Amino acid sequence: MARSRSRPRPVPRFFLFLALVTGAFVTAAYLAGQTLERTSQNSSVSECETNARLAAAVVGEYVGGMSLGMEAAADNPRLIAACKVRDAETARGYLRQLVSLSKRYDRVFLADTSGVEWCDYPNDPRVTGKAFAYRQWSRWARGSQQVYISPRYRRAGGKQEPVIAIAVPVNSAGGTEAYLVGQIVLRSLEREVKSMVGDWPGALMISDRADNLILPVTTDSASVMPRDLYNLVARAKKDGGTSRGAIDRVESVVATVDVKALGGLAIATAPLTHSLDEARRTTRRYRNIALIAGLAVSLLGLLLLRK
Repeated sequence: MARSRSRPRPVPRFFLFLALVTGAFVTAAYLAGQTLERTSQNSSVSECETNARLAAAVVGEYVGGMSLGMEAAADNPRLIAACKVRDAETARGYLRQLVSLSKRYDRVFLADTSGVEWCDYPNDPRVTGKAFAYRQWSRWARGSQQVYISPRYRRAGGKQEPVIAIAVPVNSAGGTEAYLVGQIVLRSLEREVKSMVGDWPGALMISDRADNLILPVTTDSASVMPRDLYNLVARAKKDGGTSRGAIDRVESVVATVDVKALGGLAIATAPLTHSLDEARRTTRRYRNIALIAGLAVSLLGLLLLRK
């Protein structure tokens, strides 16, 4: 009697099936995780770009609007006539009117061509008659007939807050009679930017033409841009406005937009760690689900093969 061949056991086939199914699920989970990480990073970049553009627009409108207002004020015949004869009372009345028309004018004053302040509003006797030839706005104004926006400094009058100054020459037919100077309190500008941008996990900064940070207001004087940030900003300016790299050993994204009124930049930064960590946690969940699904399908396959 011929021996009957025994049926091949399905166990090896089962293991092959298990490996194929589980591998397919894990590969799909890995690819989905990679896509999610790229999407998260792109979302952080897009958010930084949006906030940098918004901050640049707010600062540009705020400072640019004041510059135009200062130019119009300097052309007023009443002010020009008062400057010719050093009529401080008439000039102060005009400055009072200028401040009352816009709350953005925190303090305005007139200085002669050598930089000596002779009229201001609100009036501060501590600085009347004081020479400000050392201020950058004074040095620039003496060599130019254009509007000048200064770097950040701590003012001597008022509450001595950090400010930037807008200086405009007051000209008559006989030449420059004085310089009209308006000061922007940076904390007011900072509040304006924050109210428009709202809360988000990143940081917003504004730099001047010398690459010093005028916002945020953390100290009385402008702060030097940290080297990590400076390098990423320089790279962003070359690469279309965005770059990625480490800031204080934290992987971050940087977006920059020109602020023409200041000659500087609006800079938005955000750490990528939060978005990447969330993406990686989701990837791990996908992978675990894929493993469970792979085992479940393989077990079902084994049961079918056993029948």
